[in-house]
Amino acid sequence: MAYLSRLRLTNFRNLTHLDIELSPGVTVYYGPNAQGKTTLLEAVYLLCIARSFRAENERELVSFEAARSGEQALVDGTIQKEGRSLRVIVGYQPTQRSSQNANGLSYNVRKEIRVNRLKHSAGELIGQVNAVLFSAADIELVQGPPSGRRRFLDILLSQADQAYLKRLQRYHRVVQQRNQLLR
Repeated sequence: MAYLSRLRLTNFRNLTHLDIELSPGVTVYYGPNAQGKTTLLEAVYLLCIARSFRAENERELVSFEAARSGEQALVDGTIQKEGRSLRVIVGYQPTQRSSQNANGLSYNVRKEIRVNRLKHSAGELIGQVNAVLFSAADIELVQGPPSGRRRFLDILLSQADQAYLKRLQRYHRVVQQRNQLLR
């Protein structure tokens, strides 16, 4: 069984710097609203899936102060799995700081994923450590449209079977190409 033994966050959402060590077993975090509890869950999930379950755009993951100064946001986790350590780092570097928006700044981010210091794609990361996340919004799995259920199952199956992930990625590319041809 795998467990997260250390989590380090830098400029990730509202958490400027966090470094916590964890033990195997259940960990409970509690506290007032807007203190970063969901951000912790988001960071852990990000280490497994390379995607946020909350953000519509990866820019949201970089704290505003870091984006303004061009600093990188990092999610850095050490996972103990089958007697070995797996260090996963997902970094978001603000780029193309150009025009001003309502918040005073417009930028994109470049994501970089490293596993034990080697660069990986998101597809290569998925399945190395499995995660299942349930949030309040997941009531939509039952009440919402089938697309939400398909997405949830696709994420679960992609973690268990790398071949499924490759076929799914290929399917999405074919659908996108078909739609472009139909325009």
